[in-house]
Amino acid sequence: MLKRIEKMELKKDSTFADGVLTSTFDYAADIKLHAAYEVPNNSFNPFTTGVDDDSYDDRKQYLIFVLGRY
Repeated sequence: MLKRIEKMELKKDSTFADGVLTSTFDYAADIKLHAAYEVPNNSFNPFTTGVDDDSYDDRKQYLIFVLGRY
């Protein structure tokens, strides 16, 4: 199924899945995440048990990082 979809997309656009407009791997991401915890009065806390919107956004941002990174 995926091969068929890929062939259809390649017929529409020959640059499909060849790296055009794709993201790049951030090798410094771990350092950036650790630095975020060291900033005084930083509100980013993905391990909070709060139920407000900010807590949800922090957990979501961390989850995206972890799934995308590993």
